[in-house]
Amino acid sequence: MMKNYDPGIAAKKLVISNTQHGLSRHKFPELAKEKISGVLTEVAHVSSLTQYAKWLIETKEKHLKNSNIADAQKYLEYKASTCLQSTVSLARQSINFHILRASPIPFVAAKTATIPKDRAYTRKQIDLLVEMAHPALGLAILLAEDAGLREMELLSIAEVLSLNESDRPWCQERFSGRSDDVAFVVWGKGRLVRQVRLSESLAERMRELLRPFPVRVAHRTAHLISHFELLGGHLLSSQFGRLSMHILGFSNGAHGLRHSFAQRRRNELLCCGFSLDEAVLILSQELGHFSIKNTIAYLRDE
Repeated sequence: MMKNYDPGIAAKKLVISNTQHGLSRHKFPELAKEKISGVLTEVAHVSSLTQYAKWLIETKEKHLKNSNIADAQKYLEYKASTCLQSTVSLARQSINFHILRASPIPFVAAKTATIPKDRAYTRKQIDLLVEMAHPALGLAILLAEDAGLREMELLSIAEVLSLNESDRPWCQERFSGRSDDVAFVVWGKGRLVRQVRLSESLAERMRELLRPFPVRVAHRTAHLISHFELLGGHLLSSQFGRLSMHILGFSNGAHGLRHSFAQRRRNELLCCGFSLDEAVLILSQELGHFSIKNTIAYLRDE
């Protein structure tokens, strides 16, 4: 009965049926509740449901499409006993979204406590990594920390006139204290296009790598328009991780540079006279979060 059944294919088919790329959650909030719009969310759900599908075969000899709420609850109890909260919550979210919408399973607490970790690199650590990196990696490190960029955003960064910033209620206080820095735009997570700022010296270095014409580059299952010949995406993640392990003896990932930016910018905004609440709100928009909760997770140095 299970001879030709592939859990990965079954999970992918299910997720694809509930995916609509390019859907704006801001413009179509009700429709966005019914569809996945982000490529990274799609990949995460496929991976999570594939694990559930494999478990169903091994323990119940069931197809994914035949699972029920009792199966899901048993599976989540198993995940809660062996995995961290983020993994358990992703499993619950993907099962609820694609299988149990009519009767979603409420929050399931993991048995293993997640200890919050400050992922930011210090200025001294960043300078050391840049010194030991090859030129392309060194520049990518500086750009990511200076503008708070994700790895994929180094692939999509462009001049302001090249992309229109997403229609959002942007606060006027963004980039306070950075009036002399140069504006660029990035195509980021959730297809949000936002402005970022770079120091004049870094902007000049980056402009030396402007492509003769934009090209399409692959990032996971997405294809981005690249205007500058910069190191980014998975290649940056892997090279940075190896360098950090070799030089510092640990790695918080290239995403840790975004944490460094967040903590530095919070302090800069406080020095500009903003209250902590105001600083975090401004920072959330500079990071492209639009969520205070997500932004606070970057500020674990306190």
